Amino acid sequence: MTDRVREALFSIIGSEVEGARVLDLFGGSASLSCEALSRGAEWATVVDRASQAVETARANLNLCGFASRSEVVCSDVARFVRRLGSDRTYNLIFVDPPYADDDQTVRDLLAAGVAGWEGKALVVLHRDTRSKGEDHRFGWPSGYRLEGERIYGGTTLCFARYVGGGHDLGETPDDPGRR
Repeated sequence: MTDRVREALFSIIGSEVEGARVLDLFGGSASLSCEALSRGAEWATVVDRASQAVETARANLNLCGFASRSEVVCSDVARFVRRLGSDRTYNLIFVDPPYADDDQTVRDLLAAGVAGWEGKALVVLHRDTRSKGEDHRFGWPSGYRLEGERIYGGTTLCFARYVGGGHDLGETPDDPGRR
């Protein structure tokens, strides 16, 4: 994620960050977690399967002074999400999958993670939309309400709220991009 897109992201989500419990999936260098913690997030869990990314994430969190308010997990992201339970919940979830991952893989991940999402958790999905063609919109799984999308060149940030089952996903009353 470029600095410009990251700055736009945090401008859009604003007050959602203060006191948040952040889950940073496909966290890479932990740049999103470091930014969230610097803006008042309570805790961040960074998950990535690449050992080099995990080492970089740990080093960056230490360098920024956030080691005591974070953890870095070296794991397959889907496996980590499937193991989440209600004893460990998050209310701000960043999902930045490798561009090669297809939409169905990401939908399955989001559907599996709900045991660890607090009600009304905000999920931010970072996607490459250059390769998606004209219909680049992401189909959210049941239980999510789309709140907005912002396009930055070939990159799209999608914002959705986890609201549980049975909600009309077509509603967009609280588009964080309109703030």
